[in-house]
Amino acid sequence: MYYRWQRMSSLKPRTVLMMGTVYVMLCFVAVLLLLPSDAEEKENRSSKIQALQVEAWQGSSKRGGRPRNIFFSSEGREDDLVQPARVESHSSLGRKTFNTSRYVPVQNKSFIPSNPTTFENSFRQTELSDIFIGVKTTEIYHDTRLPVLFETWLDGADVRKQTYFFTDADSPKYSKETDGHFINTHCAARHTRQGLCCKMGHIFSTYLQSGKRWWCNVDDDNYLNIGNLLKLLRSYRHDKDYYLGRSSTSSEITVYDVGDKRNLGKKKVNEPRPPRRQTSFWFATGGAGVCISRSLAVKMSTYAGMNEFPHICNRINLPDDVSIAFIIVDILGIPLTKIGDMHSHLAVLRNLHENQVKNAVTLSYRMHSEKAVNSVMLKSAAFNTTVDPTRFKSIHCLLHPEAGICPGA
Repeated sequence: MYYRWQRMSSLKPRTVLMMGTVYVMLCFVAVLLLLPSDAEEKENRSSKIQALQVEAWQGSSKRGGRPRNIFFSSEGREDDLVQPARVESHSSLGRKTFNTSRYVPVQNKSFIPSNPTTFENSFRQTELSDIFIGVKTTEIYHDTRLPVLFETWLDGADVRKQTYFFTDADSPKYSKETDGHFINTHCAARHTRQGLCCKMGHIFSTYLQSGKRWWCNVDDDNYLNIGNLLKLLRSYRHDKDYYLGRSSTSSEITVYDVGDKRNLGKKKVNEPRPPRRQTSFWFATGGAGVCISRSLAVKMSTYAGMNEFPHICNRINLPDDVSIAFIIVDILGIPLTKIGDMHSHLAVLRNLHENQVKNAVTLSYRMHSEKAVNSVMLKSAAFNTTVDPTRFKSIHCLLHPEAGICPGA
């Protein structure tokens, strides 16, 4: 060591300085190589958040409680400076807790999302690209109901990019029109509980894999005001549990839960069937559209995937919109947030004033015959009822007079 020190001390100071500089640079490069890249750091952070989220939810479910959100300690909306859309009523009675007596373990968990569910950048404003819009339809309405949708609220490429159609038959025409977002679920082509629940399970599973902030589901006879939809969703936080929609009943619906029929089929001979459990809750009618936050959707994944949701429908023997509410309100304990600006054909649409039409998030229509039509009435409609029986074209021109289908555009 003494010899090496003498040798080093005999070198010129400039040489020693250069060697020291090179050594420091090599150390710096080595540190940079060991540090993860931005993409790797983001991916690792996403995976950790996903793992924590799923672990927290599954652990809480086993203990019989609904988990506290582990990412944000403050309740509230996405931006306190943004005023929420008009709300018909918002339950303030406190949320129910997860009831283990209602919990039935699932037999297949393959539908739990493999795509990471993250809440990164949760405080930025929700954009159209954060919304998954599902439209439920059937083959007999492909050529009668869908054309007016593509002429009106689906006339923009940015909206079509976020919209997925779920049907029961192939259509090369609409598959091309939607850039492959026209999905044949191979469910029954009938307006029955089995057919509706089958499609809803496909819609939910497809949304869950998308990783988007919000899932909004509408029917093929709905007009969706994209601008008002964005205003509505920006007034709520996707990382909180929100179930947004409009109730079609004047009071809570009462249903009877018979339990998982797959388990009932395994009972012993002469063993009595367990009694039905009566429960009541508010539900959002599918005819007015429903929006569900990502946080809530992740919790629903145990019950609402394409493999499990039909069994939930069989438990209460009711269609898809009521069964969705059964999962959310009765099993998970999340109340319905009633949105007065979502309208279905169950309402008397002709009574809506023009300002209500402008503020609406969703609108609809019903046509039993030429004399039995339930649709929006406009004083200065752009089209007559012969050209525009659904009134969607006139509504679109009221909201977007510059649109290509509008007179004078």
